[in-house]
Amino acid sequence: NKYLNRAGRYYNSGKKVALITGEGVIHQGRSNPAISGSTIGSDTIAGAFREARKNKQIKAIILRVNSGGGSAFASDAILQEIVKAKEAGIKIVVSMGNVAASGGYWIAQYADKIIAMPTTLTGSIGVVYGKLVTREMLEKIGITGDSLATGPSSSVFSTTHHYNEQQKEHVQEVLDWFYNIFKDKVSKGRKLSLEAVEKVARGRVWAGGQAIDNGLVDVNGGLITAIEETKLLLNLKPDENISLQQYPRPYNLWDIFHYSDNSEQERIEPATRFSGLWSVVFLSLQMLGFVKAFPLTRFIKLAKIGNDEPFQLTSTPLISECGILCHNSF
Repeated sequence: NKYLNRAGRYYNSGKKVALITGEGVIHQGRSNPAISGSTIGSDTIAGAFREARKNKQIKAIILRVNSGGGSAFASDAILQEIVKAKEAGIKIVVSMGNVAASGGYWIAQYADKIIAMPTTLTGSIGVVYGKLVTREMLEKIGITGDSLATGPSSSVFSTTHHYNEQQKEHVQEVLDWFYNIFKDKVSKGRKLSLEAVEKVARGRVWAGGQAIDNGLVDVNGGLITAIEETKLLLNLKPDENISLQQYPRPYNLWDIFHYSDNSEQERIEPATRFSGLWSVVFLSLQMLGFVKAFPLTRFIKLAKIGNDEPFQLTSTPLISECGILCHNSF
C-alpha cells in the first residue's frame, strides 16, 4: 500500500467500469472459488451483471472470459443478463483469455467489442452431448442392477442403458435445436449471415488471429486493450482514467471453506454451511497427528458388528465432510 500510494494507483478514478471475471467450466448455480480450480456459475455471473446494471454509475462492463464452455442453459442465463445490461445503455466489452470457446463464446457473442489474444482458442460453435454407460464395467466387478421403464424414452439419461434408436433420434433433435439457436445468436450478435456463421461453426476452434478474419472477434489484445476499447466506446480520451469496479467481490478464504453451489444460501442448514471449514480443520488435525481416521473395517470390529450382520450408516452433512466414518482413508 505504501508503494502504491507513492507510485499512484491505476484505474481508481474517473468513470466507473465494472470488471467481471469468469474462469472455468460454465454450470448452473454458484461459481466455485476452490483453490484447485474455479468455475463459472450462472447465478454468480448473472447476478454480477444484474448488480452492475443496477448501479447507475456503471457506464460499461468488461467481461474477462477464460472458459472452454459447459452448460448451454447456464451460458444462456448469463447472456440474458448481458442483453439486459445493453438495453440499459451499458457498453459491453469481452476480453478473452487463453480460451473462450463453445459456452465461453456463447456468453461473449452479444458484446459491443470482443478482444482476443492472437493465441486465444475461440469459436467451437456447436453442441455436444453424451453419456457414459457403466453397466458392463460394473458387472465385471460383481455389481448388477435393474430398472423399471415407464416409457420408451424413460431411460435416456440412465448410465446403465445404451440409447435405443428412438432415443438417438430425440437426442439428435435436441442437439440440432440447440445448434441452430447457437448459430442464430451468433448471426444476430456478430451481424453475420447464417451462411457465414455455418462456414465457421460446426464445432471448429479458431485461434484469435483467425477469429478476426472470420468475424468472430474484433481486435487482438489482452485486458489492457479491452480497457482502451472501452474508453473509445465511452468517448473518453486515451489518457483519461477510469475506475474499475470488480463484480462480484473477490473471494476470500472464508468463501472457499463454506462454499456451496446452492443459490438459495439462506436455506442451507448451518452444519452444511460450515462443513467445508470443519473438513479443513479435521484434515489439519489429522496431518498434525492429533486425530486418527479409522478405516471402516476397523470401525466394524470396534463396534462388534458381525461380518454378515447388516447395518446402516447415517450422517449429517457435517459428519460426511469431516467425520471418521466417511473420511477418505477407507
